[in-house]
Amino acid sequence: MELNGTVNFSLQEAYGVLLESMGSDRNLDSHTEMVLVTVYGALMAVGLLANLAVGLVVAGRPRLRTARNLYVANLAVSDMTLCAVCMPFTLIAIVRRRWSLGVALCKLVPLAQGTNIMVSVGTITVIAVDRYSTIVRGGHHGSEGGTGGDRRRVAISIALVWALSALTTLPVVFYQVVEPLTFSHVVLYETCIERWPSQTLRVSYTASVLLVQAVIPALVVGVVHARIASYLHQHAQTQKDSRRAKRELQRNRKTTMLLSGVAVLFAVSWLPLGVFTLTADLLFPPGADPNPASARQLYLTLAACHALAMSSAVSNPVVYGWLNTNIRQELLQLLPASCSSLAQPTAGDDPTTRHTSLALLHKPQTMVTNATTTAQL
Repeated sequence: MELNGTVNFSLQEAYGVLLESMGSDRNLDSHTEMVLVTVYGALMAVGLLANLAVGLVVAGRPRLRTARNLYVANLAVSDMTLCAVCMPFTLIAIVRRRWSLGVALCKLVPLAQGTNIMVSVGTITVIAVDRYSTIVRGGHHGSEGGTGGDRRRVAISIALVWALSALTTLPVVFYQVVEPLTFSHVVLYETCIERWPSQTLRVSYTASVLLVQAVIPALVVGVVHARIASYLHQHAQTQKDSRRAKRELQRNRKTTMLLSGVAVLFAVSWLPLGVFTLTADLLFPPGADPNPASARQLYLTLAACHALAMSSAVSNPVVYGWLNTNIRQELLQLLPASCSSLAQPTAGDDPTTRHTSLALLHKPQTMVTNATTTAQL
């Protein structure tokens, strides 16, 4: 937004406008800032600790260093990066207009943010597909430890997820620029924003990111988990022992609820941010200058959507770590002895049927994370 013009101001008026402009670096009031800092601080602290615990357990216990647990470790690394890079820099961009970190970081931060978000989403999607292959198709012989071929396959899939994620985010590097905000040839401050060659290209890219980051993965996770739940239900009905079949059906209902919850949690976490970014690009093309009230509302909405997406860094260690029986038992060893009872199997748990239910559900494991480059308004 250029404030340059030919209007004549007195020196006193110009000085007053300059002070007002430099003092309006904040996008939100101090009370809202404090709330956001508290929320983001809590998400960062809990997310870092939870993912660090899961990562250390997987890396430090030889029996947990399985092929599929590489997904868990990969997601833990991605989530910790989200907490360390995405959250603090996005929070700064939301509450402050000024950018004082230079051109290099202006380009690298969105690249790191977008890549890690895509890695988190991609890893969750790969986990769902791997679950389906293991449980329904009987892929990889159901091997928990995994052969050398399994490890190579998982390692290759993780490398592909990282490469495709970086490639998807790469356009932002070219169009992310540092622009000075000036008044009468005086630079008030610099901002880090996206400048696309055309509005059509910008909206097309945002829509593509929404599809790749949220819509398609949500559909894949939902459909795959529905197929797994259907398979487990059909398998239970083939049991000749009626009591065993009844127990398995009850257990599978819980599994179905868990799978449905994972799919819904994924959609609720990621879809709002993508929809908001696309809507903001459509309503506020380059050059549009929303009034202060609208701008504050947009930043608040962005903060809410982004915090919701970043909450996946907290929920993922629970869904893909704590709900994995083997990982949970190791995590409980890090807690006081009074918590060890949580790891004990519940009464009536039939070990002969566990392979068709939650045990299989938790063979392929991982965790998620976080949001596209911040919408620059």
